[in-house]
Amino acid sequence: MREPSVADVMNPHAITVVPGTPFKELVGTMIARDIDALVVIDRQAGRWAWSPKSTS
Repeated sequence: MREPSVADVMNPHAITVVPGTPFKELVGTMIARDIDALVVIDRQAGRWAWSPKSTS
């Protein structure tokens, strides 16, 4: 059995937000779509960051 690749486990429909997204909208999106993380895209800085849901 081969080891799984990223393509085997990734979600091809990632939800993205920008740094200026209101926190209330971010949380609402996560709840409405039952997701644990969003990708934050900062186009001006050419950066991205994964934003996991807090487990505490």
